[in-house]
Amino acid sequence: MQELENELKEKERRLVRYRSAILQLADSAEPDEENKNKINREHLELLNDDLDPLQYVADNRNHPRAKSTLKTAMNMCSTESLKDSLSSFFRRRDSIPLPYTPSLQILISGKGIDQVHRLPYSMKVYEAQKRLAFFIFGNRSYPIKTGSLEQEFCKIFRLPVGVKFHTQELKINGNITKIYESIKPIIEETSFPLAVLQTGCYHKGYQNYDHEIVKSARELVIGESNREVNWFDLFTSLNNKIVHKMLDDKFFSEDDYLRFIENWSENGKEIGTCFSFGMNKKSRIRQILDRIRQDVVGVVTVGDKCLTVPMKSDSQGMIQISYGTNDYELTSLKLKIEVIPTNLT
Repeated sequence: MQELENELKEKERRLVRYRSAILQLADSAEPDEENKNKINREHLELLNDDLDPLQYVADNRNHPRAKSTLKTAMNMCSTESLKDSLSSFFRRRDSIPLPYTPSLQILISGKGIDQVHRLPYSMKVYEAQKRLAFFIFGNRSYPIKTGSLEQEFCKIFRLPVGVKFHTQELKINGNITKIYESIKPIIEETSFPLAVLQTGCYHKGYQNYDHEIVKSARELVIGESNREVNWFDLFTSLNNKIVHKMLDDKFFSEDDYLRFIENWSENGKEIGTCFSFGMNKKSRIRQILDRIRQDVVGVVTVGDKCLTVPMKSDSQGMIQISYGTNDYELTSLKLKIEVIPTNLT
């Protein structure tokens, strides 16, 4: 119990320093590098547009969004809020009765399903998770078939020993190599090669796209956006039949799209190969299509939303560039680049 108390006190002290650093940075004319580094070490990411939030606040102190960002940071770092969230631990430590009746809550949600069940708080949460997992997955003689399996950040699995899942789609939100090693024991070998592998939106840092489960997947869905990745080199190296980048973040420029199409034209791709890029602005798509019309040799306009480019390496196929609605929730539109037979036009 003393160890827990010391840990909580350290968290409180750290957040007080954190809040002080944010205030000092926001009130200073120039960014304080020491405070900036201090906060960055905590990995606070308040903006979802790949801008440095602290630099943004410092450079745009009077901008409404900067003020909102600072307010969010203050709310997150409030020691009062922290104390509220830890009140149950303090009460348990000091044997003070809770002002409410605690319950264990189970939420079941999905297509057409939204159920909440509450049970008496007679065991710890992880014990309840383990018991529920054994109730659902225990005593199975054969692998459990599931259309999609999702795993985030190497979380602990509390599953019966020997349980196996057969899946067609795997969603990994974190480091591919680490998470694959953690879930490998529970995935039936016949699941590979995967029909679909999806990487998450929240992974930061190097991602191993040379991993065997990436290379063997028929369809690869890329969720992350990272300015440090050379997206052109990555996309030209991928041999998956279908690749979808969930969000076009402009790290892949108009020039990159042109070079990408020319790479396919020169080196060839199997008919049916399709790469697509999620986008929110139709103007962005039209700018890319206009550049292709202007700069790519042999381009043919097919209607308002479609272009074709001949394959120099294969007379049986051609490259079609088009756009339409998106199947994924992050964006409403997608730009699609695919190889089709020449006799389809």
